[in-house]
Amino acid sequence: MMGDGGTADLNVNGPYTLGSVVESNSVAGFTPSFKSNTPGNVSSFGTFDLSLNTNGGFTQAATTISFTLTDTGAPWPTAAGVLTPNNDGFVAAAHTFACAEPGCSATGQAAVSGFAANGDPSPARIPEPGALALLGSALAVFAVGRRRRIA
Repeated sequence: MMGDGGTADLNVNGPYTLGSVVESNSVAGFTPSFKSNTPGNVSSFGTFDLSLNTNGGFTQAATTISFTLTDTGAPWPTAAGVLTPNNDGFVAAAHTFACAEPGCSATGQAAVSGFAANGDPSPARIPEPGALALLGSALAVFAVGRRRRIA
């Protein structure tokens, strides 16, 4: 189930407008209720420019969230082009709750909750000039060593 702050988060490729948001929960007793789209940081997964939030935590968690995005900038070339990784390499994230079946109930509590995101974070990058300098230095040391053995 998804709920609370950072309920469902996406990084959208360009400007957009958000249509109506519909939340539901297939488990009886839960009353999901959409609160707002508040873009921003989501846990340790970076910043997302679409961040849907519900009005409450576990008792208002949703199992399904549906919405429509409308492109207001340069047209998205394909459906796959609607989303793009954020600066940390993630496209989507969610604040999730889990409870044990059977017996999951809004009057109980979540067995566990936390944030999850898709994909791997961007790998640490070595700047190209630094990598080339390191390679050049290694080759120079090798050449000097080889010259001394020959002479």
